[in-house]
Amino acid sequence: MITRRAHARRTGESRRLPANCPSCGWQADSAEDKKLLQDELLTEWWALGQVEPATMTTEQKYCGQCRPSAVYLVACGICRDGPLLAGELAAAAIASEPDLPVVVAEALTDRGWRQLADVRGKGPGWVCCR
Repeated sequence: MITRRAHARRTGESRRLPANCPSCGWQADSAEDKKLLQDELLTEWWALGQVEPATMTTEQKYCGQCRPSAVYLVACGICRDGPLLAGELAAAAIASEPDLPVVVAEALTDRGWRQLADVRGKGPGWVCCR
């Protein structure tokens, strides 16, 4: 499975992202900040749904100016890419370490991730690639 960021780098998708943050409206004023914003908008954020809290939504996009304060990284044990969990979902992941909340584990599995007993000699973990 190719991750979203890897796919974007290969296909040039980042050039088609908005010039300002869709969450807060922040707009980059330099080429360096614009590149940083584009990279930030490629990040996949997962949070609990507002209508049905037992579900997740991945529609959030944040820049460095407005990203949530509670964040938890779910990283592939091989490529180190993966989604960021936000807000209550991040807090639940921190509280349930080393396991992930059921809703996150189900979403990872639905997206082709698998849990291995040993990843690179570091013990159990989730992987998105071979």
